[in-house]
Amino acid sequence: MSRPLAGVRVLDFTIAQQGPHSMMMLAQMGAEVIRVDRSGPGAPPPRTPARDHHMVGFSFAHALGKRSIAVDVRRPEGREIVLRLAATADVVTSNFRPGVMEKLGLGFDEMRAANPRIAYVTGSGWGRLGPYPQRSSLDMAAQAAGGMVWLSGYEDRPPQPASCAIADQVGALTLCTAALAALVRADRSGEAVQVDTSLYGGGTALQAWEMNASSLAGRTVRSGDGHTVLRPRGAVWRAFEASDGWLTVACEDAPTFTRLCDVAGAPDLAGSYPDDEARASHLEAIEARLAGAFAARSVEEWLRALRARDVPAGRVQSFAEVLADPQARANGYVGRTRHPDFGEIDVAGLPILFERDPVSPPPPPRPGADTDALLAEVGYSDDGIGQLRDDGVI
Repeated sequence: MSRPLAGVRVLDFTIAQQGPHSMMMLAQMGAEVIRVDRSGPGAPPPRTPARDHHMVGFSFAHALGKRSIAVDVRRPEGREIVLRLAATADVVTSNFRPGVMEKLGLGFDEMRAANPRIAYVTGSGWGRLGPYPQRSSLDMAAQAAGGMVWLSGYEDRPPQPASCAIADQVGALTLCTAALAALVRADRSGEAVQVDTSLYGGGTALQAWEMNASSLAGRTVRSGDGHTVLRPRGAVWRAFEASDGWLTVACEDAPTFTRLCDVAGAPDLAGSYPDDEARASHLEAIEARLAGAFAARSVEEWLRALRARDVPAGRVQSFAEVLADPQARANGYVGRTRHPDFGEIDVAGLPILFERDPVSPPPPPRPGADTDALLAEVGYSDDGIGQLRDDGVI
């Protein structure tokens, strides 16, 4: 089956995580994503060290299924190459600080001149407007600024950042969504469009419910090991240790609490704490009682019993368990691909399933792997390509 973005060409200038992951999602949906890698002085080495697990993992998280051209865009000849490619593209993306692409002569105006129907999509740290769009930013800064680091953890302990690059990854989802919207708008209007997203904006949107509740209540309760809105309302919303691992329980109302207590062998708790206010006032005692019950049986036993009574519960899985989970594999959330040094490896996949066809993307490209082919596509001769290489442009 043809994937939904087949025939769409994307010119990808993005770096770090926010941009590359978003464009990889487009590639997994069928777009031809051309990663513009640096060439010339200051460019990275031509390949990732073979046994560098961190960088190989990073590459497989953000570059599956892409093509690559290596070009020095600071040179006039390099800019000309990019503008020729832009004339054949549908989307151009970057996530530098605002103004960087303009200094390179590759801003919206230049791209629109090359392609009057281009969707020009940018991601940044803080957004293009306001008092500090030029500040540097990485995932941690956006987590902190958006309130996530402060919200996580306990009232009497230091702020706690997430243990994954959540602002970057949410920023990637936001940037991917913006690119799709820009593509539709440019196609319908027949005119170029410019769209911007940011790490700060994505992280703020991620917490919309919690932030709005705080605004209305005039206060915020740090979440501890539960949910900042639900826990103060008496919800049992946390992980418990069983005899052979951990499971989570999500119980936010009285009927579910009654069923939870029955399953745990503590029906008296439901009678003693029948409403939100009573449970909120005695939540530590309630959870201590439940923790003692959960410790006596295995995770699988508890999951069967809880699910039989429609109490939302889940196994706390390690990454190794996620990669082996048949549910994740069936839907394409994880899969296998081949690396030239590691061989067959398990990797995270696309969390979108079209029909019944999980995506199995090719591995990331070596920097510049498609340079000659792409140059030929936009009219460069073999001699011209050779001269560009001799001159250090590619």
